[in-house]
Parts: sequence; C-alpha cells; structure tokens
Amino acid sequence: MPKIIENAQALIFTAAKKNLQEKGGNFSLRGIAKECGISPGTVYNYFADKSSLIEAVMREDWNVIIDDVQKRCESAADMAEVSETILAGIREMAQRYHAVISSKDITENRFNPYGKYHMGFNGLIAELLTSSAKRLHKVFNEEDAAVLSELIIMCAQQPAISSEQIRNFVKKIEMQEMHS
Repeated sequence: MPKIIENAQALIFTAAKKNLQEKGGNFSLRGIAKECGISPGTVYNYFADKSSLIEAVMREDWNVIIDDVQKRCESAADMAEVSETILAGIREMAQRYHAVISSKDITENRFNPYGKYHMGFNGLIAELLTSSAKRLHKVFNEEDAAVLSELIIMCAQQPAISSEQIRNFVKKIEMQEMHS
C-alpha cells in the first residue's frame, strides 16, 4: 500500500520557494524530494517538471503582490502614483527572485518565465493602468496603456531609473494631455 503523505504539495512548494530564493534555478526536483522526505515520483505527481514548479511558485507570489498593487492603485491620486506603485510591485518580485532571474538557466534561455509570459504580464499591467485611468477620468486608450506598461516593466529592470523618474515622466504625459 502506498504511503500517503499529507500536504505533500505544500511541502514541495515551501522547499521550492526556499531553494528559488537562495539558489535561483540551480536545484533539482530530486533534491526537492529529498529535502521533503518524499520520493521523486511524488514531486512529479504535482509538477510535470522543474519549469512548472518554478512557474507555480513565482505565480503564487506574483498574485499576492499584484493584489496589493491593485488595492494601492485603487486609491492612487494620479496616474504617476499608479505607475510608481506598479513599478514598486514589479521590483519587489524581481528582488525576491533575483537569484532565479540571474541564474544560469535564465541566462542560457533554458527557462525564462518572463519571456514566456511577457505578453500576458504586459496585458495585466496595461489593464490595471486602463482601469486606474478610467477611475481618475483620464484619457488613456489601450495603446497608451500597453506602451506605458512596457515602459514600466523595462524600467523595473533598470536600477538606475528611480521611481521618482517614472513619476515625473508620467506627470509630464498627464500635463500634455491637459494641454491637448
């Protein structure tokens, strides 16, 4: 009779999250199984491969971050604050998973959730920008939202670009809108 392991998926998830934050993508599913005291086959019952596990862990964290970002955007005073809030959320995620982003697997393009899900991610951010603009009674079409979304995503990866610079840039855009 097979051994029933309670909370196996939660054990795997916790171990994977710890490994991701400490080692980036430099771990194996076999190592995760050993750390959890389960057989490697048990890991594969929940996750098809390492990429699926990494994606699931990062997606869970991103959902928590984006929920917070959405709440903060709902009370933002202007589009500059909305943009700054989104930038902070993206940077928080990048900081948590710096080891993953800079790992050998990423740099050799064997695993790149950012590339694989970039369009969906951009769409999510653009949606947030559009809904915030609507709430703030700003003229902001989908094309503007897609461009600003991409700008924020790219700036999040550039530590030399401060949130204040993003704020000022978006304020300039808002000022131009008022004068059009």
